[in-house]
Amino acid sequence: MTGRKKVEEEYLEVIYELISEKGQARVSDIAEKLRISPASVTEMVQKLKKRGFVTQEKYSPIKLTEKGSKIAEIVRRRHDILKAFLQLLGINEEVAERDACEIEHNVNQETVKRLTSLIEFIQHAPESQEWLKKFISFHKERILSGEEF
Repeated sequence: MTGRKKVEEEYLEVIYELISEKGQARVSDIAEKLRISPASVTEMVQKLKKRGFVTQEKYSPIKLTEKGSKIAEIVRRRHDILKAFLQLLGINEEVAERDACEIEHNVNQETVKRLTSLIEFIQHAPESQEWLKKFISFHKERILSGEEF
């Protein structure tokens, strides 16, 4: 994935989250969430407008177009799937959240489909949970032994 597409996806996802959480997405909220300057946000919003992902009237909240909303939903779904998978492996929520943010822009759709199937299979097959517990225990023993990865 190109750096530009990753950045666009990050912005669309943040706009989507803000609209979901606050009912609107403003430049200042996006800047705060991404920890960047409002000027940088304004510049990217203009690019997203040109690409047909968002609309914004002067001094008004940013709105996702149907096209932008669809991409944001896909990215959010990838994020949620990756985070669920990482937590299934015993990774704590904070690390899983951070890692999912990094991976979500670089993972192939086929991989996401397989992970989704695996997660759903594990969640709906309680008797198969024993292997997962054994895996987590095995991994902890490897870490305690000081084995390098």
